[in-house]
Amino acid sequence: MITLEKYRLMKSIFCGAELVIENKEELNKINVFPVADGDTGSNLASLMHSILNNVAPQPDSIQSLLSDISEAALIGARGNSGLIFAQYLNALAENYSKVDNSTSNFVNSLKAASLKAYEAVMDPKEGTILSVIRLWSETLEKEFFKTKSFSEALVKALQLTERAVEDTKFQLSVLKKII
Repeated sequence: MITLEKYRLMKSIFCGAELVIENKEELNKINVFPVADGDTGSNLASLMHSILNNVAPQPDSIQSLLSDISEAALIGARGNSGLIFAQYLNALAENYSKVDNSTSNFVNSLKAASLKAYEAVMDPKEGTILSVIRLWSETLEKEFFKTKSFSEALVKALQLTERAVEDTKFQLSVLKKII
């Protein structure tokens, strides 16, 4: 059984949060749905600031880390994208088993959380943060169980997710009109 290490997971999440904050203006530029108000980056940055400011740097366990992240995300959530991502993180914390800290359990929990994020939205649309989260989770799951390497699965999921962000430009009719 491959186990997930809590400090490495925490550092990865914190580094990801910092990257979102650093790139918030770029995220604001690609925000056009449901309205082109250019606030997705700012909304996600608010959520990430809340995680960085409210999650203890010495987690007791992966479960407590995920619970703390979930609570902080709900506090910092702003706008549609912030609320959706906070729901995703909340579902991850709820789905992650308290007794099994295996990487496969974590990967399965990520996939289940992406499905819960869809359920949290009244009228989910492809070409949004939802489809990017889903693709990332599905790719991570598929590649992890194929290769048994979390690192390799993360690399593959990142590659496909970057492409998915670009593809969002062609999925929504509102974007097709702009392009």
